[in-house]
Amino acid sequence: QKMLDFLQQSKEEIKDPQRAQKIREVESAFGEYDNAFSQVLNFKDQRNQVVYEVLDVRGPFMEKTLTNIMESAEQDRDASAAFQAGQAMKHLLLGRLYVAKYLDTNASGAMDRVRAEFDKMQELLVVLDRELQNPQRRQWLAQVQSAKGEYVQAFERLVTIITQRNQIIGNTLDRIGPEIAAHVEDVK
Repeated sequence: QKMLDFLQQSKEEIKDPQRAQKIREVESAFGEYDNAFSQVLNFKDQRNQVVYEVLDVRGPFMEKTLTNIMESAEQDRDASAAFQAGQAMKHLLLGRLYVAKYLDTNASGAMDRVRAEFDKMQELLVVLDRELQNPQRRQWLAQVQSAKGEYVQAFERLVTIITQRNQIIGNTLDRIGPEIAAHVEDVK
């Protein structure tokens, strides 16, 4: 708003043709900057929706349900099922840790690690699917597999959102912002 006020005041007060031209350039660039900034805010809202409505819901659900499988298998002395569920949970928790790192850094290494951990988790869920006989544990496993699918799909959507947001920041905001500042300084 301050920038819009500055532009309006400048258009009214500046009579020098060179300065007036710079103000017109600032005004044009500012429109593009403002549009890009609105897109970044929209991507932030989309990011938050994916995180809060899917990842923060499905992640704990999978942890709790895998815990149910482990405890039930342990009570029935099914060491193999308890172990496989524990291993699956380990990769779930590592995957969730690297999702948090990705959200913080947007580093491709963290993104790759998320994918690798969920691939390892899937391998263990396949083993559990072959081995589990107990109907309740099979139902829990189906719920984990469904939640994992939703979680991984949401993570991939998150990667797309963050990539697009970062492209706008790098290619538009970081380019236009300094140009606007330079023109304004020249006019001042």
